[in-house]
Amino acid sequence: NTDGINGVPVGIWSVLEDSRTTNSELDQLLNNLDADESSFDNLKQWLLTEDGRNVSSSNLNSDATQTVISFQAATLDWQDAVDFESELSSRLSEVSEISDNNFEAKISGRSLILAQVTADVADSAVISTATVAGVILFMLVAINSVRQQDLIAGAARGFVTWIPLMVIVIWVYGIMGLTGYQLNSQTVTIGALTLGLGVDYAVHLTTRLEEEVEHNPTGTPEDWVTKSSATTGRAMFGAAITTAGGFSVLNFSSLVPLQLFGQVFVVAIVLALLSSILLLPPLYSKFLELDALKYIEDVEMVSESE
Repeated sequence: NTDGINGVPVGIWSVLEDSRTTNSELDQLLNNLDADESSFDNLKQWLLTEDGRNVSSSNLNSDATQTVISFQAATLDWQDAVDFESELSSRLSEVSEISDNNFEAKISGRSLILAQVTADVADSAVISTATVAGVILFMLVAINSVRQQDLIAGAARGFVTWIPLMVIVIWVYGIMGLTGYQLNSQTVTIGALTLGLGVDYAVHLTTRLEEEVEHNPTGTPEDWVTKSSATTGRAMFGAAITTAGGFSVLNFSSLVPLQLFGQVFVVAIVLALLSSILLLPPLYSKFLELDALKYIEDVEMVSESE
């Protein structure tokens, strides 16, 4: 099956066929090939001579035990190349088994190596991001459980705080995919770094929101969010701008991977800030209302006791 193959595969036999027109000795050896193994031995011996090596050196090793068959195949992306390599390797193994393992065929090439490296990087990105996400979720649940003195309430607050962080990761990788940014040894950590940056903003803002509720339990969620955004939100904005400015310097690097990392991380910083300011308050408002009711009840109880 040659679907997707560009041009004719080039191997030792095609090289010999092209060279026989200018080499009478080679032409005679090829004409004498038949079922007799001695004719093939004669061709092998000639290929090991100086004249033979001049013809076959690009496709045959020095002792004529290894050869190269080159071809080009159109693939859409790195995953398509990895799938192609896996399928072709499987079929070559089947052919080798049918021939009683008289030969061994392996696939190589720059495109396949790059595709495999990219596949490994993608796997590493998933593992690192998932690990960091799990650790952050555990820490958020633990911290809120201690603060609330209630495991269920702490787990609920920790999980809700964690949701916008995962949204940031989806945004970052989605934008990378839409704009054609490729994962590499630098950008593989972008998911984990985004989570680490976003959790700082989330913790700062939720803590400030809870403090605003404590100071003004009779207020509305709009009041709490407005004051929190005007104080802690401004500090978060300043921190985001300075951090983004620092990483934007990587755009002046002579290494393209570092340039891409700097660009992607600047986008991640902006998205982390937007997620904390725009997504987190609406999700967290229910807990703020519960805290407000609790503070109001405490005040009423104190008033009644007096």
